[in-house]
Amino acid sequence: MGRGVRLAHAISRLSFSTMGTNVPRIGRILDAVGLLFFLMGGGVFVRAWIGFRSVPDFQRSLADVPTAAVQYADGFWRLQKIGAVLMIVGVCVFVGAWLVARRRSTS
Repeated sequence: MGRGVRLAHAISRLSFSTMGTNVPRIGRILDAVGLLFFLMGGGVFVRAWIGFRSVPDFQRSLADVPTAAVQYADGFWRLQKIGAVLMIVGVCVFVGAWLVARRRSTS
């Protein structure tokens, strides 16, 4: 028996008490919403990270205010914080879904 076959057999024998085929609809909805928030936050965070890489190359035009570079960087800083908050909200929704499933399984 190959190593991969043994691993697949061991994984198939695992039994998780909270993982059942009887997942309530609200649990699936909460998982989808949490995943959506988490992925949106990750996307916003990556966009801010890419934007931060362009800050050293920023060239202020003569019509801009003297603090234009700082304002440019602050925009990406705000975007980073928004992304982090969205990811935290997604994790909180995941925890809420887990609590709902746990409460229903003990009832």
